[in-house]
Amino acid sequence: EFFEDFRIRRSVVVSFIERYARSSFYIPHSDHGGLPQKSPEEHILCFLWYATNKVCIRDVAIRFCISESTVYGIIERLLDYLCSHLPREICFPEDLDLLADSLEQLSGFPGVVGCIGGTRINTRSPAHVLKPSNRQSLASIRLQAVCDSKCRFMDVFVGPPGDLEPESVFLASPLAEELPYWCQDKYHLLGNRGYPLREYLLTPYDDDHSSKDLAEQYEVVFNQRHEKTRAKIDDAFRLLRQRFRQLHFLEFVTASKMRRFIMACCVVHNMCVEAGDVELEFEWTETDGDHMITACSESDAEAEEKDERELGSLKRERLAQSFVT
Repeated sequence: EFFEDFRIRRSVVVSFIERYARSSFYIPHSDHGGLPQKSPEEHILCFLWYATNKVCIRDVAIRFCISESTVYGIIERLLDYLCSHLPREICFPEDLDLLADSLEQLSGFPGVVGCIGGTRINTRSPAHVLKPSNRQSLASIRLQAVCDSKCRFMDVFVGPPGDLEPESVFLASPLAEELPYWCQDKYHLLGNRGYPLREYLLTPYDDDHSSKDLAEQYEVVFNQRHEKTRAKIDDAFRLLRQRFRQLHFLEFVTASKMRRFIMACCVVHNMCVEAGDVELEFEWTETDGDHMITACSESDAEAEEKDERELGSLKRERLAQSFVT
């Protein structure tokens, strides 16, 4: 019954409560005055009930017998607490070789240190944003993430409100500048065609093989292994959105709070994955991932874009041929 209500195992929540109670974000007051101070358990359960169920603030207040202002305060405090843990909970491991080995076991694709993808989260129109709608005429915000073989997030970035393409969100993220330095020629991420082909970010070949010789069918093998590995990020997003149903549509007024809430959900997601709490059935069937091909680069960066894409193409070709030799 607890799992049905909160969509998280009780043992994970108990650990969450203990960590929060020891943190500086929960300060016990003996002389609180008025009603008794809410316990760490009440704080966590209140936040999780809101995050994992598509309910309004008033519903949470009635269920926990507290005022709506108290619910707002609890959510704000938990967002601060969880976002403060983001650098420790969501990060790449130090041993990239071990990470690459675990991902290679999925399909035999070597050198992969993460699967990158994105999902669009529908929201109310944030304050001071004139036209943030997507192609379905809904306001939205895009979450970009990189995950490992266990669907654990190693990097997350929430873009600005609006119908931004995957490549635009990627180039705006800190990850775009960091990847070339620590990936170099040895490692790479896997992404779909919405991302730019790079030496450190490999995308699949085009699907049209009707005019190709049999000697070029190594591209088919490459795409099959690529997709089998890259699909882990799709699984991670399904787990995230199935567990945290508030992400189906965010009601917050400001884009800043939307970002903080999304990142907080990602932190709790990792806590669940690390505890082995991944037994949810995939019932989310939206197809709003980064599947589209993005626009061309700006003219002042065309030369650099061409060189980087060529390096990525050469590396992709070398790997693809190794799969059939």
